[in-house]
Amino acid sequence: MDKGQKYGIQHAGYFAPKALRVEKFFAFWGQDLDTTTTPFECGRVYRVNFEKGDFMGKDALLKQKAEGIKKRYIQLVLEDHDTDEDIWPWGSEPIYVNGKCAG
Repeated sequence: MDKGQKYGIQHAGYFAPKALRVEKFFAFWGQDLDTTTTPFECGRVYRVNFEKGDFMGKDALLKQKAEGIKKRYIQLVLEDHDTDEDIWPWGSEPIYVNGKCAG
C-alpha cells in the first residue's frame, strides 16, 4: 500500500472482486446464471454450434430465437454517480425508466 500511495491506491473491500467480475461478465453459476438461463439471454450464444447436429435443448433454443428473446442479462453503466456521496448499488435493485419499474 505504501508504494501505491502516490497513485491513490486504497483498500477496496470485500465487494471489489464482485464488481470487477461483473464488469468483465465473469458470471457466477447460481448467482447470475441458473438452469433457466439460456445462451441467448446471457450473451453467450456464440458458444453454441447450431450446425453441430442434434443436442439437448437445440429445439428450445431455436424456438426462443424465432419467438424473440424476452429477457437479457445486461450491464448498466451509472452516469453521474458520485461514489463518495451516492448509495452504492449491490445487486438485485429494481431498475426504473421514466418512473416505471423496468426490471
